[in-house]
Amino acid sequence: MADEVGHQHLPYDTDDTRTADGKNGMREGMNHYLGVYKKHKGTLVDLTLGYGVIVLQYDTETTGGHPHSKELMSLNYRTIEVLEIEEGKVSVIRKYSE
Repeated sequence: MADEVGHQHLPYDTDDTRTADGKNGMREGMNHYLGVYKKHKGTLVDLTLGYGVIVLQYDTETTGGHPHSKELMSLNYRTIEVLEIEEGKVSVIRKYSE
């Protein structure tokens, strides 16, 4: 992954700006959101390779407390992620989920 990786989670986040601390920011965000879950399971549904791009489709099952409200949640959803590749590294991640 490129240090300045950009991340966009549509429809919630429409900004895909790449910043110098992008990889560190993603790490902090993942620890914040995923760190509160008691159960997390991802199942790969489809993988497509293209020129400078990888498309992943996967199902997610998650149970745990909301990171802000601490309310117990149980989520099941499908996500499509488009990984844009530059110089052999992921440079932008575009996530589409329900």
